[in-house]
Amino acid sequence: MSNRNKKKRPVQGGNASKRRSQESFQLPKVSERKNPDPISSRDYVITVIELVLFCAIWLIAVRQLFLMKTVLATFLIGVLYFAGAFSMYIVRAALETRRRYGKTDRKTMLYYNQMIKGDQKWSLYIGMSFFAVFLVMRWLIPSPNFNMVGIDIATAFYLGYIWTAKYKGEESLPFEYMETIFLLLTVVSNYIVYFLG
Repeated sequence: MSNRNKKKRPVQGGNASKRRSQESFQLPKVSERKNPDPISSRDYVITVIELVLFCAIWLIAVRQLFLMKTVLATFLIGVLYFAGAFSMYIVRAALETRRRYGKTDRKTMLYYNQMIKGDQKWSLYIGMSFFAVFLVMRWLIPSPNFNMVGIDIATAFYLGYIWTAKYKGEESLPFEYMETIFLLLTVVSNYIVYFLG
């Protein structure tokens, strides 16, 4: 009997440590307004400036990077792509936390991001549909200068997520036009660079 008890102890300890680690992560306590203010014109102006700024940075940068055709250029294109999408995600979170919780800080932004729920089924359907369209487009009009398959995949499935994600599974995300316009621009930017020189 003593040998059996000794063998069981490590398993119990392992389960206890798992429980403690699960209990240690808790969402921060945030007081949410019952009736948040409507989205202001100032918020729209901020998001439009963010969109125009990153679209301009993208077009200026890729005009040189597409022509380099090196591993470093490919890496920099990827970094710039995800920096743009991530920046827009953060801007939305900052504006929404101030509107919903009255302040913007690390705690409220963490809480807000945890409240965003995606629809995996419809996100996948939309992502696959976009990717199919991009494949047909690349077949009809081959991509000049640069292989865009990575950007096509990322754009298709990120748009699927953004278009289906909802706050607490109920409210659609605001300012979706930021990612939509920027990501679709990245898909066709190689044609723009090629034809405009």
